[in-house]
Amino acid sequence: MDVLIDKIDDNFYYEENVQYIRVTRILNCFPKPALYNWYATHGLKECRRIQKESREFGTNMHTKIHANLDGALAEQMPDMNDARMIGTMKEFMSWKTKNKPVPIHLEYSIVNKEDMYGGTIDFIGTINGVKTIADWKSSGGIYDDYPLQLAAYHRAYKLMHPDEEPIKEGRIVCFRCDKDGKCKTIEETYSVARLEDLYSVFLAVKKTYEYKYGVK
Repeated sequence: MDVLIDKIDDNFYYEENVQYIRVTRILNCFPKPALYNWYATHGLKECRRIQKESREFGTNMHTKIHANLDGALAEQMPDMNDARMIGTMKEFMSWKTKNKPVPIHLEYSIVNKEDMYGGTIDFIGTINGVKTIADWKSSGGIYDDYPLQLAAYHRAYKLMHPDEEPIKEGRIVCFRCDKDGKCKTIEETYSVARLEDLYSVFLAVKKTYEYKYGVK
């Protein structure tokens, strides 16, 4: 992992004792009407159980994708015995064969010192020869806050690497398998112009976060 910071916790990234709000925490303030309906249908306790299980699965998936893209780590990964994870990684391998990702950075921690937030980028590298910033997901679709997250990561990376060859596009890729073994890949690609446009929306959500939590 490329670490450019001192510490990470559930709410902040830290560099030289300065706090940077996690992008994902900021985006918790983004409206999610479908999520509210889901809570109403299934109840708080059951939804929290499902969310915990989903977070654990997503973390495990990210670890395995990282290891696969990093040859040295791949040799250390234990065999999988979870049918859903096996199907998900087969989806990833099929996508990898078609898209030929070549990483420059994996799990790359960043901070934006201008707008005071931090996060971890899943992938910076080339996809089919195009320099790309990418985010892996295990959800059932690409939700409205996902491209805002990608836009925030893109802006931070751009500020940290002003002299580097610029990123040409962004991608969000969902590798989804259910417990019955039905698998699919859902993907969206964003131009840099679109990511820069979406960044203004991210900053508006950040303003909402600052209002809610009294950040000055």
